[in-house]
Amino acid sequence: MPAILQTVYSTLFEPAQMLEHYTRRQYWWQAAVAVLLSATLWLFTQLGLAHNQHLGLSLLIVWGSAFIIWWWCSLMLHFSADLFGGKGRFADTMTAVGLAALPLIFIAPLQSLPNLIGDLGYTLNLLGQMGIAFWVLALLTLGLGHSEAFSLDRSIGSLILAFVINLAFIFSIGLIFMLQLMNWGLSL
Repeated sequence: MPAILQTVYSTLFEPAQMLEHYTRRQYWWQAAVAVLLSATLWLFTQLGLAHNQHLGLSLLIVWGSAFIIWWWCSLMLHFSADLFGGKGRFADTMTAVGLAALPLIFIAPLQSLPNLIGDLGYTLNLLGQMGIAFWVLALLTLGLGHSEAFSLDRSIGSLILAFVINLAFIFSIGLIFMLQLMNWGLSL
């Protein structure tokens, strides 16, 4: 347990020194714990206390979705890093992406701010979530650079390329779905 707590602290508050060491396949399980923790806290934020009759099923769905998203993002980042000359392994990229998700654990407390302090809480929640998004992107950039053994500019380029590839994929799926709906509507 102390090892995971040290990893969490180092990832969040000492990322430059830590990510060079921790973005290796042997720390994959700690990245998986980070993804599970983030997904679980998000679920509890969304459900609240009133809707916990299907908690087990909800946890399975959220954990499965989190692992699929983690795997897909790691795959796209590893693919784009290979195009930029990355020399890392896929497991190292998965570790970096999983550890970069650690700041997402602060989303749950931020989403409770509107309930605690009223209208000002909405503004603080938005500002906090924007800060967390920047924090995750910074950790992802550093982690990808260390896991793929290349410079910061190539890491940023890999992030942008992976984002563009994902947008093109989502647009293609949406276009195919719309064409299928139109075809189905014409056949009626």
